[in-house]
Amino acid sequence: MTRFVLFLAGFVLATVLAAETKPQGVQRLAVVENVKDYLSSHPGLRAIPLQRTFTKNARSGNLIRYSLGGRSKYDRLVAEEEQQFKYPNLHDVSVQMTYPEKGSQGAMITFVEILAEQSSDIGNAYVVSGGIGQRFISMVVEAKQTQFFEFDAKVYGQ
Repeated sequence: MTRFVLFLAGFVLATVLAAETKPQGVQRLAVVENVKDYLSSHPGLRAIPLQRTFTKNARSGNLIRYSLGGRSKYDRLVAEEEQQFKYPNLHDVSVQMTYPEKGSQGAMITFVEILAEQSSDIGNAYVVSGGIGQRFISMVVEAKQTQFFEFDAKVYGQ
């Protein structure tokens, strides 16, 4: 009986640790919270909207999927970032994510997906620099008039 309990405890611990780690070589996306300052200091930037493919009611609000590009046979997850923001009152949230991290060489980007959960259904996501077919991408995701904002952004490349 003791061996079974120890085995079960070890299995549960291994499962939890595996769920929390990113695959080897997957980078975190660099996040900038004050996008207005960034855009005002780069007046030549052109925003390319990501495709908003569905909105549906989630357990605590609205789930919105933004995407750009398409998966390819040989691509892999190269960067991922998850964050949560909670506010006591309605708030406009704007977050900028950049791949790769400063000073590193990125993979050729094939696909970007951002899943955003928020209390309102008002929001946008767009590329402000780089993009599909390039080795660099900088994206902005916004949620308007929301009390919470949670996102999971993934970048795939080869």
